[in-house]
Amino acid sequence: MDAALNTHDLELTRSAAFHAAAGSPSRFHVDLFSGIGGFAIAAQCAGIKTIGFAEIDTYATKVLNRHWPHVPNFGDVRNITAQSITVPVFVLTGGFPCQPFSEAGKQAGREDDRYLWPEMFRVIKALRPAWVLGENVPPLIELALDQVLDDLESAGYSTQSFVIPAGAVGARHRRDRVWILAHAAGEHGNQSLCERPADKWACPSANGPEFRTDSADDFGWTPEPSICRVDDGIPNRVDRNRGLGNAIVPELAFRFFQMMIESERTWMENDQAQRAQD
Repeated sequence: MDAALNTHDLELTRSAAFHAAAGSPSRFHVDLFSGIGGFAIAAQCAGIKTIGFAEIDTYATKVLNRHWPHVPNFGDVRNITAQSITVPVFVLTGGFPCQPFSEAGKQAGREDDRYLWPEMFRVIKALRPAWVLGENVPPLIELALDQVLDDLESAGYSTQSFVIPAGAVGARHRRDRVWILAHAAGEHGNQSLCERPADKWACPSANGPEFRTDSADDFGWTPEPSICRVDDGIPNRVDRNRGLGNAIVPELAFRFFQMMIESERTWMENDQAQRAQD
């Protein structure tokens, strides 16, 4: 049987995830390719409870264990199945490996052995989250974004993608990244956050009130943060630099989480009003 979700399944998934959250202290979050926990920091700030990581890097795993000692780390993303998580997932996040797309590499895209979007997509279909938030480098747009959005839509999700710099939330560097937002489609709810443009290659910058729209270039900010690479005497300096270089900007993820919560709250209120009328 095709693992893609039909509209009815997604409506039930979405309803279960939100109503479970409404009756418990937290909404639930699963984080793939977790790194040093940028998405988990954002989730914590938004009142969303992280219940699972998937990270194999030794140093990053130590960071996760220190700050979230009670959250299980499944290690390799291939270890996660539908039986791994037993509660409805509100949001699944993942900065899937950027090496296949990065300008620093060969940009082999889907031909690269490190192309792990198919594994992230498999987990999405297995866990059926109400929301999905992904992040990657801008070359993804030409090399694989079309496939990512097509996959999500084939599973019944509405999608939207954005190019947003770190400077949009006040960081002192540009650091453009592609953000992929997907929402479980259904007959109810606010779909405005995830309406894919008619041009499948369109990837707009954030222009809403949730993000600053000032160009980082207007302030003379550098494309990437300056990290001193010659000082010694700092424990695990190389690992720390690598972890920071691979990390997301938590403030950006936090803004997306806020929008998700507000959208679902509106959907629930409308759903309750409709039920009352019926």
